[in-house]
Amino acid sequence: APDGRARFALEYAGKGADPQPFARAEVGARLAQMRALIDSAEPQQTPCCKSFAVRGRLVTPQGELAGQLTWIALGGHVYRLSAVARSMELEKYSGRASRMVRSLRAPTPEERASVTVDRLRLARAIGGETIAEFSQRNQNVYEVHQTAIANDLEVSARLSKGQLLKIGVREPYRPVLDS
Repeated sequence: APDGRARFALEYAGKGADPQPFARAEVGARLAQMRALIDSAEPQQTPCCKSFAVRGRLVTPQGELAGQLTWIALGGHVYRLSAVARSMELEKYSGRASRMVRSLRAPTPEERASVTVDRLRLARAIGGETIAEFSQRNQNVYEVHQTAIANDLEVSARLSKGQLLKIGVREPYRPVLDS
């Protein structure tokens, strides 16, 4: 939360199709070590996929914290969504935690196609052009100052013919496939 009274996070837990072993392993190890008090640990119904939720409390020197950890299996991977707040303020944030869990789903083909990334590429300069001219010609998404810094040049530099420079190119996202 912007005021720092709650923490919400989405984290990668690992490869798998069943969230329960991930939850059980963490509850058995990390949460037990922290002496967390578990209120409930059970499968949870979500619109898209298998999930397992653990709700509990933890006493710290700063006071009691309460929260929910939910493991969700999606697309052969398991993710952990966590929501933590001071016990007395948990009700204020519990609706957000539930909405966060229900919102996780695979993107539609249209959503997936709309995702872009900026990739570092190399391009050759034409003799005498400025970084601004070079950037425009190569559709560089980095600002002139960023390009100058990335290439250890002054912003006002004139480029040599064939000089290789690093630029940013916006491309559709493509997942890296395991080899």
